[in-house]
Amino acid sequence: MNMDNDEVTGLVFIDFRKAFDVIDHELLLKKLSIHGASPSSVAWFKSYLSERKQFISLGKTASEQLTARQGVPQGSILDPVLFLLFVNDMPLHVQKSTMDISADDTTLSSSSDWKTTQHLNQTLSLQLSEVERWARGNKMYMNMQKTKALLVMGKRLRKCIVHDSGKLVVKGDKQKSKTL
Repeated sequence: MNMDNDEVTGLVFIDFRKAFDVIDHELLLKKLSIHGASPSSVAWFKSYLSERKQFISLGKTASEQLTARQGVPQGSILDPVLFLLFVNDMPLHVQKSTMDISADDTTLSSSSDWKTTQHLNQTLSLQLSEVERWARGNKMYMNMQKTKALLVMGKRLRKCIVHDSGKLVVKGDKQKSKTL
């Protein structure tokens, strides 16, 4: 639809580093409570997440068992549900773009008139910085090497767009920036 309207769409495919493994249990339990889980349900989830052991096995050798203090158990039907409940508030921090979340795949998108692609880059950069701020506040981390950006447009607009019109820049801690 955007291409039919001579609009350019910018997409950012966000990768969170070890997304399921870094979920903070305390934050998850608070979010479950905020979403309306009863105190007994929150207590059940606390029990479900607590005292889980993990180890690595290779052939006949196994590592020492360690207690998992963060992350959601993988391989159950609950892990993607708990992850989605955890990240459910992330789109609230993005006002000028659309965010689609499916399990640990997150896509940020915005469109603009083909004449304002520089504005599109600025909008997506700002929104991506907001997502990065949300991630830090929720003890998650964006994997900037795997986070990618894509500009989508119709064939007839390719000739009109200046390809060096800008890059997406994420300003993180201490004003370090990453260009996509």
